[in-house]
Amino acid sequence: MLYNDSLNLIEELYFGNICPNEESFDKRSRYASFLKTISVNEEKLNAYFKAHTGAEEEQHLFSQLINA
Repeated sequence: MLYNDSLNLIEELYFGNICPNEESFDKRSRYASFLKTISVNEEKLNAYFKAHTGAEEEQHLFSQLINA
């Protein structure tokens, strides 16, 4: 029985159904609150950049910051 379970685990890893480096966090934690704040502000800044022509350089710099 243990052999079959091991095979299933290896198959799941091989087909990408299990991500061994994936981490989770409590959705009610301070960390989750910070992530939500960052996400909301990122959306607001992107909307601002879209609405204002001539802000391409700022948008590029912000994009570099987010992708760093």
